[in-house]
Amino acid sequence: YLRGFLSDIQTYHFHDTSATSMLRRDCDLHDNDYLKTDGRNLPAFLFYLKEEHPKLYKRIEKTIKSIAPYIDKFILQPKKLNKNEIELRWIEKGDSESSFNAYQFSDGTLRFIALATVLMQPEPPKVIVIDEPELGLHPNQQVKLMSYLRAVSEDKQVILTFEPSELDIENSFFWVAPQIITATAAGYVSAVLLGIRPIYGYNTSNDLSSVDEIV
Repeated sequence: YLRGFLSDIQTYHFHDTSATSMLRRDCDLHDNDYLKTDGRNLPAFLFYLKEEHPKLYKRIEKTIKSIAPYIDKFILQPKKLNKNEIELRWIEKGDSESSFNAYQFSDGTLRFIALATVLMQPEPPKVIVIDEPELGLHPNQQVKLMSYLRAVSEDKQVILTFEPSELDIENSFFWVAPQIITATAAGYVSAVLLGIRPIYGYNTSNDLSSVDEIV
């Protein structure tokens, strides 16, 4: 049972939102089987959702627009001069002639897009590990994120790591899911485990320095 449970585990790190970030680049249109750990194929995966799961894609787009109301809609289509590549572009609300790329997103908005896609995808991994989900997010974005963490943790295992100074755990993540399994604040990293079943063999007395030490 444990082997099967841990075989479907995916860790996500969306820390890098610099000008050279994988999240901001165009990518191979056909690299869309699943969202990569650093979000490098985000445009291709969103395009896949748009084509194959249009209702879900619209919900993701609506969620993102709720925290970034200046976005009218995304532009997701193969590049005209290279049909095998795609980039994430968007139209500004009130300016239908505009066309911006991912480099015009703030760091927090870009991370939220990636996180929302992880949590709202049609077939999430059984175990989702997100490293520092609060990083760079506005408090309103954190609240929205928590609601989706609650939803996905109803039938998936969610593991979050974050720096204690960055988030008020008692007022936020402790109410994300009805089943809080365990939490620790040892060392500089805290871990919160949300979901329907325990992580066997996890020792809450261990000092944690990275998400990799949990999984």
